[in-house]
Amino acid sequence: MDFHASCRFTQLAWVLKFSYRNKLLSFHQLTVLYDNVIA
Repeated sequence: MDFHASCRFTQLAWVLKFSYRNKLLSFHQLTVLYDNVIA
């Protein structure tokens, strides 16, 4: 994983954590989004 990808991943993880904490996204939406990013 290059530096740019790791930065994007870190940013994404923060956004997901923030969204989940604030109930902006359901758990199902998080898992689908996660799968799409990792795939």
